[in-house]
Amino acid sequence: MASMTFDYPASLQLQRRGQYLKADSGMSLKDQLTQAWDEFLTRRGYPLKPTNNEEGGDPET
Repeated sequence: MASMTFDYPASLQLQRRGQYLKADSGMSLKDQLTQAWDEFLTRRGYPLKPTNNEEGGDPET
């Protein structure tokens, strides 16, 4: 699995809001971010391509 680190505006309160969702639903922060980013990319016209690679495939191919 690939790892990513990034900064975001504190005013979005992502950590706090994510912790509340985790407490309410049991969904991990990693799963929240993965789902949100996947939905965002799909809506923007970048759907998941079928691949045999479990890591999600190489964007160069």
